[in-house]
Amino acid sequence: MPSIVYMKQGKATEIILGSAVRLMTKETATVKGIIREGALSIGGYYRFKDAFIVSILFESKTFALGFSYDINTSDLKLATNKNGGLEVTLRYTTPSPFEYRRKGNSLL
Repeated sequence: MPSIVYMKQGKATEIILGSAVRLMTKETATVKGIIREGALSIGGYYRFKDAFIVSILFESKTFALGFSYDINTSDLKLATNKNGGLEVTLRYTTPSPFEYRRKGNSLL
């Protein structure tokens, strides 16, 4: 999943370029005829003139939990003693992008 992010506020701009690999999982509940899917995404990104970012995201039903870590490459690494920053993502999406109810052989 390639990704490009461009943000601008006043004179400041930020560009992030990268990609993630998304692995899908599938679980079928035969009694109710519901197919539940989830995903695990692992990626790497570069924020121009600032940092490399590694990330992992777990998605299931309506929730996603992700972790990312910024590795400084700019002059900021002197102020942070070459340490980056950990970020946590919690996302809620409704309706679930992974749940489908079957009726006969077709999806509703």
